[in-house]
Amino acid sequence: MGTWSEDQRVMWSALAEDPESYYFLYCAPGESNTIGAFSEAEKELLIKLIHSRPPCGQWGLFSLNFPHRTGLQVSLAKNLDF
Repeated sequence: MGTWSEDQRVMWSALAEDPESYYFLYCAPGESNTIGAFSEAEKELLIKLIHSRPPCGQWGLFSLNFPHRTGLQVSLAKNLDF
């Protein structure tokens, strides 16, 4: 947590009340954020999960199915033409 921004610390402290906000912008502590295009496996999982368990606007929590990805990344990836 030493390299966290003040915003990340605040969101982490409110995790119990609002996990969606934290995971929309950040990965789990100790988990690095993957930058770049989704892998084929991630794309397949995204399509499968959107059909079986839609996120209903809760992209942060939905992103927990995608290690090293934030809710923002996953919400943007759903718009890609696979």
